[in-house]
Amino acid sequence: MNKPDLEPLSVGLNDWLTRQYGRCAELMPLAISATHVVRHRRNYGQTVRPARGSIVASTDGAENPDYCFHWLRDSSIVIDGLRYLIEDGTLRDEGLRLFGEFVEFSQGLSRLDGRATS
Repeated sequence: MNKPDLEPLSVGLNDWLTRQYGRCAELMPLAISATHVVRHRRNYGQTVRPARGSIVASTDGAENPDYCFHWLRDSSIVIDGLRYLIEDGTLRDEGLRLFGEFVEFSQGLSRLDGRATS
């Protein structure tokens, strides 16, 4: 049985991965400390603005579904991606600033006490 030639497929995948890396390097930082993102949740009478250092799951303005949330698990994946961009020099200074803001935000989360009302 002849084996299929996978070389064209791997070349296409490598090209796609290279393009995707650049696209992520461009857009991912916009989700970290996204204080420019404001959500007016009319159904709940809320206006939400992400905190500095938080990582929103989506900066898209869609109301349904609304993914303007900081998810602990997802943020760990994003911050690991940020680490790569810092290490390869793509986002050295900006990346270090965003990483520091994320650390401060995370430390604040660890100090939350559900018994506090204010």
